Amino acid sequence: MQKTPQAVACSAHPHNTTRLRCSHCETPICPQCMIQTEVGFKCPGCIKSQSSHLFQASPAQFAIALLLSGVIGFGYGLLHPYMFALPFTIMGVPLLGLILSFFLGTALGKGLLKLLRYKRHPMLRLLASVGFFVGLILGPYQRIILTPLMLMLSGLLGAENGNLFSSGTSSIFMWVNIAANLLLPLLLYRGIMSTLKNPG
Repeated sequence: MQKTPQAVACSAHPHNTTRLRCSHCETPICPQCMIQTEVGFKCPGCIKSQSSHLFQASPAQFAIALLLSGVIGFGYGLLHPYMFALPFTIMGVPLLGLILSFFLGTALGKGLLKLLRYKRHPMLRLLASVGFFVGLILGPYQRIILTPLMLMLSGLLGAENGNLFSSGTSSIFMWVNIAANLLLPLLLYRGIMSTLKNPG
């Protein structure tokens, strides 16, 4: 029967006790400093010594980051309306949808990171950002967000005559609705990018 590793102090954070060790040098590491790689968790020291490998990416990996993030952005447009059908809404803002968007983005980011073989090249995040927003703009989300934005624009133009929308209540509701429509994909994007930047 295999013995449970003894809890020891983390080498980088002595105030944290841990049973985790670097898969390369066996240095005690904690969740605060461990870095996920293809072969398990490693300490920052080993990552620094191997940075030339982790921070290099092939043209195929650049293409994967761009194309798959574009597919995610495009596909999110199909999912977006269902976020507003979830329970727990306030003034039309889907609270559960906001939370779900971030955690969905985190899950998608982990999948993308795995396909990229845990590479940390900064250009991968840049291409993933470009792909996501291009896919978002070219997909169904464009039509979803365009209508409230046009209504907002017409309301702003009407403000020159001293009348921003016909009702104060409808004006507030419209601004909240636009904010929710913009925030949902941004939370998804934030989840993806935070995972690609800090895979540990």
